[in-house]
Amino acid sequence: MKGLFAGRAMGQMTIKTSAVTGLIHFADFLMICASGLPTPNDFKLSSVAEIKQYPNCIVAKESELEELYQFLNGFIK
Repeated sequence: MKGLFAGRAMGQMTIKTSAVTGLIHFADFLMICASGLPTPNDFKLSSVAEIKQYPNCIVAKESELEELYQFLNGFIK
């Protein structure tokens, strides 16, 4: 189950940096894994379009996401 907010348009969402458990950066999306947020059970069985609908998935140009990935990666211990 994706979770309550999957597929719904959202304006803003705040994630505590201490809750971030992982990051998945692939091409034009960045998935932020954190306690209490939905993630696909199996990325092999999920379509990219489906993954991009998660509220904790950021869709942008790969170069923009790389910079964000490096910044957020500093919070993961």
